[in-house]
Amino acid sequence: MNYSIVIYIIIAAVIGAVAMYLFLSNKRSVEEAPSPNAEDKISPPPAIDISKKAKAELEKLQAEKEALQQEIEKLKNKLAKLRALHADEERINDNSQTAATDIGKYKKQIEELEDEVEELEDELGDVKKKIKQLHEEKSEVEISLEQSKKCNKEITNQLQKIQSDLEQIVVDNQLKENSLKFITKILKASPEQASVNSMYEKIDLMSNFITVELAPSIKDTPQYEEAKDLFDSKLKNWVQIAKKDWLNHKRSIAFIGEFSAGKTSIVNAILTQNDPNAPKLPVSTKATTAIPTYISGGVSTRFSFFTPDNTLKLLSEEDFKSVDKEMLAQVEGVSALIKYFIMAYKNPLLDKISILDTPGFNSNDNEDAQRTIEVINECDALFWVMDVNAGTINRASLKLLQKYLNRPLYMVINKVDTKAKSEVDKVEKLIKSTLENEGLPIAGVIRFSQKESVDKLMNTIGEVKAFSDTNFYLDEVNQILEAIYQDIVNELADIDKQIRENKSLLSDSQENFAVLLQEIEEYSAEAAGIPQWETHIFSSDRYEMDQEEGDALISLLCALSEEYAPKLREESNYQLQLSQKDANLKDSFEDKRKRKIQIENLKELFNKYKKDLK
Repeated sequence: MNYSIVIYIIIAAVIGAVAMYLFLSNKRSVEEAPSPNAEDKISPPPAIDISKKAKAELEKLQAEKEALQQEIEKLKNKLAKLRALHADEERINDNSQTAATDIGKYKKQIEELEDEVEELEDELGDVKKKIKQLHEEKSEVEISLEQSKKCNKEITNQLQKIQSDLEQIVVDNQLKENSLKFITKILKASPEQASVNSMYEKIDLMSNFITVELAPSIKDTPQYEEAKDLFDSKLKNWVQIAKKDWLNHKRSIAFIGEFSAGKTSIVNAILTQNDPNAPKLPVSTKATTAIPTYISGGVSTRFSFFTPDNTLKLLSEEDFKSVDKEMLAQVEGVSALIKYFIMAYKNPLLDKISILDTPGFNSNDNEDAQRTIEVINECDALFWVMDVNAGTINRASLKLLQKYLNRPLYMVINKVDTKAKSEVDKVEKLIKSTLENEGLPIAGVIRFSQKESVDKLMNTIGEVKAFSDTNFYLDEVNQILEAIYQDIVNELADIDKQIRENKSLLSDSQENFAVLLQEIEEYSAEAAGIPQWETHIFSSDRYEMDQEEGDALISLLCALSEEYAPKLREESNYQLQLSQKDANLKDSFEDKRKRKIQIENLKELFNKYKKDLK
């Protein structure tokens, strides 16, 4: 048997099979390549079809990979058979020159086949890399789609929340408006004097506006947190004082202390210092001042009393002077009828101050002490009158002050003319140490007697800060509103600035995106122009390119997939972020704009009520 012929036949078959495989592969690639005319007519597919194309390309490459692997296995098997035949030939035809020559040819063919196998293995490696790349691109596209869905869901949720919040705001505002109208109707009084009724009504309107509408609307602001008492205890105090024209715009002073310490005598000394005939408070060895009494300036002498329901009623001078502890004891529940007396008359000393004379803390009646506690914190300062002969401070009175006092406290040591200076010094030292040990601060100590001038006492009163001036309270509220309004204005300006900056960034990104698209179009057009349509006589017409053109095409396609595709994706995501930020900023701006309008409406109402009070 001539093995050389057999080997030639086998090698020829292998070479023919490989050539036919390569020819069919190239033909299929050329046939599948899109024509330039078709590329020009067909618009680039939308980004959403990338995953479908990637999947199709992946399946195609996978099939080619399997075909190449099968072909490699066939070639390896044939190579093994050739090597076996070659070994047999060497054993049979060791001395045959012709066989040696054929063997050389076989070796050369074997080497060529081995080279071809290596090339096919390299090609297989490239296919694997491309498959991996397509897998990664598919994952990125799926992630991008998932993020878009998540973003859309978040936007939908935010819109629903905003709609819900707006509906709730409408409901809350309606409730506040209805509450304000209802409370105003409930609180309307029917006093005897129309002017007083009108004044009370205006004060109640302002109070209800602050409580029901203003305070709840600004509770979420730092200004409110820093001044909570302005809308609680200070508001209540303002209402009480605003309804008392004998306190409004004046410095209010309360004289407190033990029964018979000389409080009323000191008040009378102040009232008569420029006019010995001026009306005085009744002085008795009994607990005459059983009800707190305000002494204030006026255009004429007038006596009245204030009821617990804040109604002012007139009282004749004769009736006022006839009031004493014994007479009041006949009236059961007097505290339910009279909260305190008001004594007003023309006196220059009382133009800027109002004096409160109180029952003693130790007047054998707990009701007296309670009345005193209820009114002392309406005043700007307390002057605690103590008889120097008592020698010390009553502990029960001290505990009451520790519990309820929230105004500056001055000590007045009365009747100092009845003791030697050294004794008075000891009493003053004892008072200071006692108050210090109890943690009760004092603003000053004043020594007084009926033989001395009231100048020192009046100078001290003149230095007292007027907490009770209603203008101060309304000015504080106005400052809070102005501060909140200015914060909103500043926030609106800041958000507007952010919107403009974000808009500029979005515009730049859109320009970058357009540039990328232009470059991609140019690269695509260049890539589409590389394959040339060639006509053939003995074979089908097809697109063809040489090695250099193929390398150029691969370079362009790599640039499009590895450089421009990530850039395009990154720019698209960046634009999405900027668009979302723009929507959020605009929502925030709209919320702040509505908040600004709300505060403007509150300011307008506040100023209207404030103007009505003048």
